[in-house]
Amino acid sequence: MMKQSMKPFLMSASLFIYLSIYFYSTLVLASNDYEPKYWTSAHKIMEIESEVDGLTANYQLLDSIIDDVKEKTKIEPYYSEKQAKEVLKTIDKVLIEKNFIYKHSDLLCNALAPQKLNRKILDSLDKKFRRYSPEVFKHAFSHLGENYYFSNCATTSFIYIGIGNALGFPLKAVLVPEHVFVRWHFPDGSYLNWDTSFGMVGTDEWYRNHYNLSNVLIDNGVYLRSLREKEVFGIAFSHSGIVWLKKGGLNKAIDNYNKAIELNPKLPTAYTGRGKAWSTKGELDKAIADYNKAIDIDPKYGKAYRERGSVWYEKGELDKAIEDYNKAIYYLDLTPTYYANRSHSIAYAGRGKAWEKMGELDKAIDDYSKAIKLNPKLTTAYIGRGKAWFEKGDFDKAIDDLKKATDLYHKDAYLALSRAYLKRGNAWFKTGYLDKAIADYNQIFYLSKKHPGALHILRKTFDKLIKTYTKSIEINPKDSKAYCGRGSVWDEKGEYDKAIADYTKAIEIDPKGSIAYRYRANIYKKIGEIEKAEADRKKANELLK
Repeated sequence: MMKQSMKPFLMSASLFIYLSIYFYSTLVLASNDYEPKYWTSAHKIMEIESEVDGLTANYQLLDSIIDDVKEKTKIEPYYSEKQAKEVLKTIDKVLIEKNFIYKHSDLLCNALAPQKLNRKILDSLDKKFRRYSPEVFKHAFSHLGENYYFSNCATTSFIYIGIGNALGFPLKAVLVPEHVFVRWHFPDGSYLNWDTSFGMVGTDEWYRNHYNLSNVLIDNGVYLRSLREKEVFGIAFSHSGIVWLKKGGLNKAIDNYNKAIELNPKLPTAYTGRGKAWSTKGELDKAIADYNKAIDIDPKYGKAYRERGSVWYEKGELDKAIEDYNKAIYYLDLTPTYYANRSHSIAYAGRGKAWEKMGELDKAIDDYSKAIKLNPKLTTAYIGRGKAWFEKGDFDKAIDDLKKATDLYHKDAYLALSRAYLKRGNAWFKTGYLDKAIADYNQIFYLSKKHPGALHILRKTFDKLIKTYTKSIEINPKDSKAYCGRGSVWDEKGEYDKAIADYTKAIEIDPKGSIAYRYRANIYKKIGEIEKAEADRKKANELLK
């Protein structure tokens, strides 16, 4: 066990008054539905979060967790280290029995909202946590289909702190980069660290080495320090800022980050989050100022370098962007893998985008590939690499990457993919492969249903497309796809009679094809032939069954 010194925390009078009125008023409002049995830091955190649209504070579940722990533990005026460990193990066991499992959750309100657990969700969870909490996964496998609660390190630590408040356990939250755990304090000034994610004891030395913490960061009180209640609220406001940012509520996000910073001025994530909000609003200089502050607090904070790099890119200062991305990647290399992969992949993709802008296509492709390896679902990396392949003239690879991006439903990929199909289609046309050209052009018409902008790419080539489809039909009069393709061009040109004639011919050739019926139905609807449109649409649906 180790000694811990604590410096006094000062809060502005205005913020103190705000929080006092806020917690009082929200408690009164909450009592209309359920009056909390306890009123702990965790309850107050849910009140902070309840300002986010659509969130409900589940006081009843939190109170029941506290009651279960109270029933299973012997409340003492003082606890030995052995007794403290037993209490912490009991809390961990209660949460397992309540169907809690580790999964990312920005807010405590979300963590206490029930969700159905199925095998797909369970298999998607980070396998690295299995070795630390085998009993959690064993319990989960035997309770599939039940309501579960997905909670991460911060939200689980908030629950522990709330239990401590209610039952007199001397628990404090402790912050390290991208991670929160709790600390049990003893009367002699020593303490015991408990990692709420893994349900195990962790020494200061382990956290220092695992998170690559310098003496300066620890001595300055940035990390590995027991936090006061107000500073914990700062983390909660910062997390609410994250959610508002995701929802597009930029002013609300900034307000929450402001409160977080006032309560916990040494919280680098709050400055980085506020910087992201400023950059999204186009306030690039304010964003850089916040990223600078985050880096001043923690010179090894990779995310701040990554985000500042993205702002330098937007400002056109590519050398500075590359320099920041280099630092982001370097420092994220030192961060535990299960926290860093997503940030790491975004940093590589950002640097790839900067290389691409500088004309360094091979370096860009290499960075995009590293990003995809770290995060196979990062659509922006597929789009970036696809565009780089496109610039190098490798349309096949461009299309492969851009198709993967559309499979992940990224709207920006549809337009880029349409351009790639057009380029490859033109190349096929020039070399005499009309069937392949038509196949690529048809793909653009298909993509236009997902992204109308795709058709703008074709409009300047409509006459050429008519000639291409016509030539293909002359070579193979039984090519229903060529008739559908030419019909689509006539449709876009507003020559509906010709479009109907081509779709009708396609149906004669292939009466089991649904596409021609569906396209012809759209034409009939445009010209007011509603009965014919409904008949074609009905037939198309029957063929799809």
